[in-house]
Amino acid sequence: MSKVSKDTTRAKVTEDRVGPVLHYFLYPLSLLYGFIVRLRLFLYRARILKTGRVKSRVVSIGNITAGGTGKTPLVMHMARRFAGEGEGPVILSRGYGGSHAKKFSSTPGLVSDGTELLMGPEEAGDEPYQMARELLNIEGFGGGDGVPVIVSPDRLKGARFAVEKFRPGVIILDDGFQHIRLTRDVNILLIDPSKGPLSEARLLPRGLLREPLSALERADIFMIKGAGREARTMEMPLPVRRRFGFKYRPSKLCSLNDGRHEDPNVLDGKRVAIFSGIASPESFENTVLSLGAIIVAELTYPDHHRFSGADLKEIGAMKETPGGVDYIITTEKDSVRLDGFTDVLPEIHILKIEIEIDNEQRFFNRIKRGR
Repeated sequence: MSKVSKDTTRAKVTEDRVGPVLHYFLYPLSLLYGFIVRLRLFLYRARILKTGRVKSRVVSIGNITAGGTGKTPLVMHMARRFAGEGEGPVILSRGYGGSHAKKFSSTPGLVSDGTELLMGPEEAGDEPYQMARELLNIEGFGGGDGVPVIVSPDRLKGARFAVEKFRPGVIILDDGFQHIRLTRDVNILLIDPSKGPLSEARLLPRGLLREPLSALERADIFMIKGAGREARTMEMPLPVRRRFGFKYRPSKLCSLNDGRHEDPNVLDGKRVAIFSGIASPESFENTVLSLGAIIVAELTYPDHHRFSGADLKEIGAMKETPGGVDYIITTEKDSVRLDGFTDVLPEIHILKIEIEIDNEQRFFNRIKRGR
């Protein structure tokens, strides 16, 4: 397999990976980072920094480690479920990587009102745009409308804007575990065991932890990526009744060029080339392999990478891989950054995924109970 990485920042920063010299320099930075995080948490506990509540229910989905854990598919899955039950959900995201968030605007940005896209991916950020595009005009919300998506670095302002404009039954806070200024009714924490045991994790930048492990106490529900593996890989005594497994399920193989859908099982035995610019490209690779595909070429780019003309030529050249390629495949998240480039690319297919939650009814019942 031809495998080329364009991402020099992908390696997990842990003591056994960075080497003794870099570990020596990162150690004091981790101490400083940990002091700042603990000070911030203390100021909120002491009510020196104020929190705020809104009239709608707030369900937060986040993680305690850096990198992808499957938040976006889960947010969309929950939004569809809430919409189908007439809850009138709104998604609130920071808008990481988008120009609106970079401005630190005091005015929340409306990516979609549920019926129309009002921002592009460069302004909204990849994930908010992806969610807004996928959740347009779905049944169960507002008589057939979709799920509105809002971006705001200030989550409290964003939530107040959502309540004023849409009066939602529930606000889904995307990547919100650390944004404790907005009071939430349910705190869902996602954990990916493939990143290693939490008991051995270290704080950024020496490791992957965004917060000390004591922050686990704030979680009401723990979701473990990879159903059935948590007993072997977690090495943390998480409460069984509040622990749920989840996994990805490939749902569609969609042509970026004309929107045509195929069953993803068509990839069984096919020679494919894949490319991605996401936090966990190995997860995408494993999903493609699980369908029986033979990966003959792969390109990886940094998370949120904006494709240049040179990148497009490189992607197009994958079609000429010796022995031939049946499909060139990318992720949903990457596809939003390829809008407008289909005329200079060979046919690209998007592997769409859905979330499967163990004991899903019990999971949603717990959310409805509030804890």
